[in-house]
Amino acid sequence: MKRPHAPHVKAPHLPWDERYAFTRLGGIAWAGLATTIYVSVGVVVDRSAGLAPIAFLLVGLFVSLTAMTYTELTGLRDKAGRRLSDTPGASGFARLGFDELVSFVAGWAVVLDLLLLTAIGAEAFSGYILAFVDVSSQTTIGAVLAIGAIVAVGVRNARGPNLAKGLIVRVLLALDALALGFLAIALMIEAVHDGLPLIEFTGGIGLGDVVFAATIGVVAVTGFETAATLVGETPLPRNKRTRFLVGLSLGSMAALVLAGILGGAHRAELADPEHLEAPVAWLAAALEPAWLADGTRVVIALLAASTLAVGTNGAMLAVARLSSNLATSRQIPSKIGRLSPKYGTPTTVIVMVVILTSVLVASLDLQTLIGLYAFGALLALTILQASVIRLRFTMPEAQRRFSIPWSIRLRGGAVPIPAVLGLLLAGGGWIAVLVLHERSGLVGAIWMIGGIALYVGHRQASHLPMRQSVVVPKTVLSRDTEHGEFGSILVPVFGRPLDDDIVQTAGRLARDRALDVEESGGAQIEAIWVFEIPMSLPIASAVDDDRLKLARKALARAKAVGEEYEGVLVATATVRTRRAGAGICDEAKRRGVEVIVMAAEEPSRVRGGSMLGGTGDFSGRALGPITTYVITHAPCRVLLTAPPIDDRGVSAVEEPAPDEPKRAAKPPGAAKP
Repeated sequence: MKRPHAPHVKAPHLPWDERYAFTRLGGIAWAGLATTIYVSVGVVVDRSAGLAPIAFLLVGLFVSLTAMTYTELTGLRDKAGRRLSDTPGASGFARLGFDELVSFVAGWAVVLDLLLLTAIGAEAFSGYILAFVDVSSQTTIGAVLAIGAIVAVGVRNARGPNLAKGLIVRVLLALDALALGFLAIALMIEAVHDGLPLIEFTGGIGLGDVVFAATIGVVAVTGFETAATLVGETPLPRNKRTRFLVGLSLGSMAALVLAGILGGAHRAELADPEHLEAPVAWLAAALEPAWLADGTRVVIALLAASTLAVGTNGAMLAVARLSSNLATSRQIPSKIGRLSPKYGTPTTVIVMVVILTSVLVASLDLQTLIGLYAFGALLALTILQASVIRLRFTMPEAQRRFSIPWSIRLRGGAVPIPAVLGLLLAGGGWIAVLVLHERSGLVGAIWMIGGIALYVGHRQASHLPMRQSVVVPKTVLSRDTEHGEFGSILVPVFGRPLDDDIVQTAGRLARDRALDVEESGGAQIEAIWVFEIPMSLPIASAVDDDRLKLARKALARAKAVGEEYEGVLVATATVRTRRAGAGICDEAKRRGVEVIVMAAEEPSRVRGGSMLGGTGDFSGRALGPITTYVITHAPCRVLLTAPPIDDRGVSAVEEPAPDEPKRAAKPPGAAKP
């Protein structure tokens, strides 16, 4: 009897991002690893000689611990499944684990790293270009090439974000892997043939030199930060994410240790100081015959220069994005992160990056630049490891799409042992940079002290709390207040008919800003209802249901009216305060808005105007107490509106004071009680 065929089950169709998630993540990881090998092998071998494999083994272990930490923090969700941090990265995770000041310290250290990574990539780029060009005065020409590369990348990024995606980049990374793989095999054959020791305790090289070299190799974290952050966001199952992390750890350690072995074995080729800026290309000189050595050197130099150019572009793009995040978090002045109205890019930041990195390239050698990078990276990663440990205690109920394994239960939390080890390595490495890299430690300390002074001064001048988070829309960075367009607007509502006009005015202003910059992320209106709490009651006392219903209805109406305008978002909130005017000004400071749009109080029904306690008429000079207070104490611009001339009489419906429900108006001719 013929068996029936089992029905063919077609494999489910996966979106492009799911099918190629690991290809993309692997490419990012490999780009960071290749950049590390191209840049740091020469400096590490120059310092640790035959013990370079040990130094790179420490780097590979640290990279693996860092990848696990980033993955857990990126996968944090609340009970409803919402992401807890809107800005993945050391700064956002430090805000989640600690407070705004610690977040700024981590973010400012990362800004330093990205500046240095731009300079390091440009300087190494020039070194590989000169590796196959025989010219005199290589130092001068190399500096000119490096600065030219920085300027070219700056101009490209100023005209719009260049994400370096597509087939060309993938082909470049594949060629990188093939070329470095061929070179590794050839160098290993030469080392075995010539009897060169793969690991050697060289005279005069001690533990301090190995630690010094390992801190230089921390530049390897660059690409893995991005890869580890993205792996937490991939829609693929958890077991595959774990498998990717295991492969990432083992692959990075194997590649780095192999680079240390081959570099240490053939360190004679790197004896010339000029060869340290293009170490992989000059290692090819150890091959035989001579034509193979020359050809391999040229190919490696071209591929390395191309990869480093892409890395330099990515570093400048990253520092521009991070600076925008710092500006929208009110950690640095908004003027620094101002966006170009034409291209929507932070041109001020890009110009500053070009100038600073050009000065760094012209004044510091590659070893000092990498040591300074280690200062910032290890400081940020120390804070990062401390954040993941603290969040295990402050947010034990949070959903973790990936949890660092091997945890120990302690006082209501779980301490992840790999994170503790990463904290010790990062903190110890940072102290080692201060002790061993004297020049780098001094420059790094000056940078951090200057940044903290900038943060404190900006917060004090803006009357903002030092440790509390204050976030404004990104449209604030592209504002043009001279033309009356604003990206963040505070609108107090009071449940009056004029509220619609106020919100419509704010909506038109916000819409103009949102449409002015393409993909600006929308403009935002902050609609608030102020509950005045008498001094006789606690500020947190309950509000009666009628007032609460009135507030919710007015805020819902404001949201509906405001979001009729394209690109405009309306956020609603209730505020408790002793005085309405003070509450409005305090909210404007806390939220960092650009303008307050409100209506002057309408004429009251008290005859005699202000003389008998009424608000007065709009035609007079007197304003109500709320408006007067806001105009006098507001931290930003205030736009007042008034009804048309025909509507300036008292409405047939008596309008309530704030927090009071409306009373129905009697129809004309109704009998008095």
